[in-house]
Amino acid sequence: LYCHRSVAEQALMLWMSLLRKLPQQIVAFGDFNRDGLSGSECDGKTLLVVGVGHIGYEVVKIGKGLQMHTLGVDIVQKYDDVDYVDIQTGMKQADIIVCCMNLTRKNQGYFNRSLFKQTKPNVILVNPARGELTPSREMLYLIKNKIIAGLALDVYENESELSVSFRSREKSNDPAVQAILELRQYPNVIFTPHNAFNTQEAVMRKSEQSIQQAIHFLEKGSFI
Repeated sequence: LYCHRSVAEQALMLWMSLLRKLPQQIVAFGDFNRDGLSGSECDGKTLLVVGVGHIGYEVVKIGKGLQMHTLGVDIVQKYDDVDYVDIQTGMKQADIIVCCMNLTRKNQGYFNRSLFKQTKPNVILVNPARGELTPSREMLYLIKNKIIAGLALDVYENESELSVSFRSREKSNDPAVQAILELRQYPNVIFTPHNAFNTQEAVMRKSEQSIQQAIHFLEKGSFI
């Protein structure tokens, strides 16, 4: 629970940046040219949250606060104020998709090209959850073929290989890493370094909860 709000706000920042073409705006500042920079507002857009746990529910609340039509997909439908739909219905309606799923053996590679066969041509996908849910080669296919209008990732399927390659400045032969490098060249793609959890408030909550667990274990012999 220490980072549920921080991750949800990172998702908000990413989808708004894509909607408003923020990377292109930053580049265009050099000559102050606004051609091609007409972005979109989120009011009235359909937000699909796939995985409505602690983080997903925070995304739902943010979406509702922005007057978005907010839908949720989850096997366990534990929140009474969430408008739950099945994934096929949600994908057809969504303007913005935020992945907040946990990772299991069954859902690896969940967001693949077949899932996007009936989506709107201007749909945006954001994943601050688990990199294995959005395979980079599938994401490259979706962007290259203009099946999705924007992509934002904070997590990656082969993150250890990717991070070592970046830090060492050594070329990687991993196809997943190579796909990420190619995706970086697109103006409608935003990558952040697995940092969605990392706010001052989240670090403070993590510290407090760690201390609470230690005290509870010393007093009770078990964790909370």
